[in-house]
Amino acid sequence: METWLYYFTAPPALSLFGLIAALLVVSRDLRKRERPATSLAWVVAIIVVPLIAAPAYLLFGSRKLNRILRRSRGHRLRAQARRSGKALGTAQVLETYGLPPTRNGNSVRLFDDGVAAFEHLLDCISRAEHSIHIQTFILGTDTTGRTIVDALARQAARGVEVRLLIDAVGSWRARLGLLRRLRRAGGHTAVFLPALAFWRSGSANLRNHRKIAVFDGQCALVGGMNLADEYMGPRASADRWIDTTSEYRGPVVGDVARVFADDWAFATGEVPGAPPTPPRVAGACALQTVPFGPDVDGDPLRDALTAAFYRARERIWICSPYFIPDLELTRVLEMQARAGLDLRICMPRRSDSRVADLVRDRSGRRLLAAGAQLYFHPSRMVHAKCVLVDDDIVVSGSANMDMRSMYLNFEIAMLAHDGQLTATTEQWFETLMRECEAGETPASGPLRRWGEDISWLISPLL
Repeated sequence: METWLYYFTAPPALSLFGLIAALLVVSRDLRKRERPATSLAWVVAIIVVPLIAAPAYLLFGSRKLNRILRRSRGHRLRAQARRSGKALGTAQVLETYGLPPTRNGNSVRLFDDGVAAFEHLLDCISRAEHSIHIQTFILGTDTTGRTIVDALARQAARGVEVRLLIDAVGSWRARLGLLRRLRRAGGHTAVFLPALAFWRSGSANLRNHRKIAVFDGQCALVGGMNLADEYMGPRASADRWIDTTSEYRGPVVGDVARVFADDWAFATGEVPGAPPTPPRVAGACALQTVPFGPDVDGDPLRDALTAAFYRARERIWICSPYFIPDLELTRVLEMQARAGLDLRICMPRRSDSRVADLVRDRSGRRLLAAGAQLYFHPSRMVHAKCVLVDDDIVVSGSANMDMRSMYLNFEIAMLAHDGQLTATTEQWFETLMRECEAGETPASGPLRRWGEDISWLISPLL
């Protein structure tokens, strides 16, 4: 009797639970002005598997931390634009989100070799006299990670202020031994957003993907390289991922230092002391620091890229390990490719995420039909993140061209307006493309199309 009653009552009860949970998701996301695709993906998941998806939504669903959102100055800038009758430029669009303005008088040095980047990082650590502030997504427990922590420990023992901030998920292996070693030497360490801290809404899904190093407030390293063997190290390796990081000097270093200070304060409740003021002039490059993610209201980089792509007149070159733009960015790129712009996209033939590759191939096939050129590296993982628009804009940093970077992670990008840097970036792209194979996405048979479609449905949650 009990089995018969369960058979007839349990499925309707689960369906009712799924429906109520789905309605709550829709109501909550609409109030937060979430993307419809994301809300729809959660609704479908909750209706189909309510007992799994509903708790997952409570743990992963939020993408903004309202208590730390930066205040926007957008209304003032937009009012100025209306009075002048001129549209806001890309840099001013970013300022409407309360982000730092463009700083003139900077220098940039690109590192695209893992050995050179590793040696330069160690050199910067050894030369620091007052402070070393580093944050990373992945701190490896391998040779690279241990060597860097040893160098930081030596400086901490000398009395240099050393602060190391790591992500709880990306660096989970390093949280015990390596951090303890640095603390014993007098360094300060912190872990960003524990994955299962239920008292912090959405913490499991909001990861700090920023890679920042600031030395004495005078020099900053920002890029895509994590502190592990796959990205950099003391010896060359045929298996090392293709990646970049850049050294910045000049007024922009102060903005990068403030991003680290804000993240450290959020993770620890402690505000680091103000570093020395960076030099007023270190070069001729105009740079804008673009921190974005759960701590920034809106989606500034995504909006800035959309505006820049719309305004492009000659070319758009993109390099990303995971190419999963949202529908609007895809449509802009497709439109520009059909208009005859030089649209090139560089990526690995096979990344470390099979699901991301399936979604990428679906979008890539659409852009290829519109006239884009796709470049696939045949043997190595391409982890570099870079965008070149005409001869005007270079965007680099920690963000991938995917929805996780654009909408979920704590990220940092550097937007440059500089002819010399444009030429350097163009040369780097051309070198990479010579190593790649220009061609099409894999043939799409029935089974692969099914996999691509399923992956695309869940892509807003990736």
